[in-house]
Amino acid sequence: MGSTDKGNILVRNCIGNLLYLLPRKTARAVWFRVQHGYSMNFAKPETLDEKLNWLLVYHIGQEEAAYADKIAVRDYVAEKGLGSLLPEIYGVWSHTEEIPLEELPRQFVLKCNHASGDMYYEIVRDKAAVDWKAVLKRLEKMLHTNYAKTHCEYQYGYITPKVYAEEFLDDGRQARMTDYKVYCFQGKPHCIMTCTDRERSLKKMFYDTDWNYLDYEKGASPEEATAERPQGLPVMLEAAEILAQPFPFARVDFYDIAGKVYFGELTLTPTNCNIGHLNEKGQKIMGGLLDLESVGKGDHD
Repeated sequence: MGSTDKGNILVRNCIGNLLYLLPRKTARAVWFRVQHGYSMNFAKPETLDEKLNWLLVYHIGQEEAAYADKIAVRDYVAEKGLGSLLPEIYGVWSHTEEIPLEELPRQFVLKCNHASGDMYYEIVRDKAAVDWKAVLKRLEKMLHTNYAKTHCEYQYGYITPKVYAEEFLDDGRQARMTDYKVYCFQGKPHCIMTCTDRERSLKKMFYDTDWNYLDYEKGASPEEATAERPQGLPVMLEAAEILAQPFPFARVDFYDIAGKVYFGELTLTPTNCNIGHLNEKGQKIMGGLLDLESVGKGDHD
């Protein structure tokens, strides 16, 4: 990560910390204006991003922390009878100094449970080749970062930060695994977003549940939709429907290794409710699928 990227993150985090002191509606209104260039109408949200921001203001809070917590959500997945989809965990710790590196396998992934983004994990392909002093220093710093404050994503504020070691997965296609992110509305899968080429230039594409290309991605074309239909797609869709059932919206992420499906995460506020790569068509269609009439307002604001 370059100095410019680090500077941008620092500025964003400072802004987030200031906005966090304001009422939710005010804070999210500012975030939305900065991210979208126009002011959203909380009384009549229409696009997907507008409705996700509405949910974050009026509906999402402490109860949703159990699903945002990357460790606690595993209990939910297991309770739903999907424990076989969970990658193995080798250990959970409160501080990086507690991690017994010598006891861990050659390959694994270190992750923080309370946040999202590149700074909060480390993919270890060969632990003998890792600069552990730098990695552990960064992850320890992240354990002391309040993601709820820096991003005004309030559910994260109820999570106790931990670091954990998870099974290393490899689908053999690229240096980084292909992500399959299932967008669900009222408990029903609508589409799948694929994330490929992460090591070079991240490529995102949308497909319907029959694996037909969807024109939802800015600047994309059908000719570029080259992601293979995963062998485990039926398992993903069935699992996503089970896991998304309680929520007006949920994105459920998976990996596929030759038909063996692994659960990645469940998120209710993807990309801080600013899915900037989604085009106008995708925003409107998926916004129309998100029914807020059945969702009651909480007492957060």
